[in-house]
Amino acid sequence: MTLDDATFEEIATAHYEPLYRFAFSLVQRESEARDLTQDAFAQLGRKAHQVQDRSKVKSWLFTTLYRAFVDSHRWKTRYPHVEADASVNEMPSATVEAGERLDAEAAL
Repeated sequence: MTLDDATFEEIATAHYEPLYRFAFSLVQRESEARDLTQDAFAQLGRKAHQVQDRSKVKSWLFTTLYRAFVDSHRWKTRYPHVEADASVNEMPSATVEAGERLDAEAAL
């Protein structure tokens, strides 16, 4: 599919709201839902040539958004956000003298 500015605007107007509602139902946060929706449209801008039939654009957008959500969820599960202040007591302490006792060969 060839995607010019007018076609993109027409697709965005037709599908933005339902796509945003779907994203919000997945993440339950406005900012994340907006980001997922914008990412889906950005992907469409980059990969419109993958959509052969214009009638399939809606399902392509929903699938792309859902895959981005799953990827994001996996990443957050693997690398959870931890506040540095909360984990300071869990971090090992190192003395300055410990580094001075190592010679360059042992450090390498």
